[in-house]
Amino acid sequence: MMRLRIILICSIALIACCGDVSARVPQGGRESLFVLGAGARALGMGGAFTGVANDVSASYWNPAGLSLLQHRELGVMHVSLYEETAYDYASAAWPILDIG
Repeated sequence: MMRLRIILICSIALIACCGDVSARVPQGGRESLFVLGAGARALGMGGAFTGVANDVSASYWNPAGLSLLQHRELGVMHVSLYEETAYDYASAAWPILDIG
């Protein structure tokens, strides 16, 4: 009985210490695309753009907002990141009459 308790305690301690090893591995500079954002207006609003998404960057934030477009739009963005990397975003939207 005592041996079973020792095995159980050791197992719990091992799981607690090494349970999710992948969470502690550094990402090596890889981030989600949704952390960076797109569009000057949306980034100026601090990323709170999903409810207002009514320009070409709506394809990134909330694609349903593309139905609110009144004119053809082209959006291009370039950001220089650390370690000589870059983040580029380009999108074009062309509203279709009476369809959205």
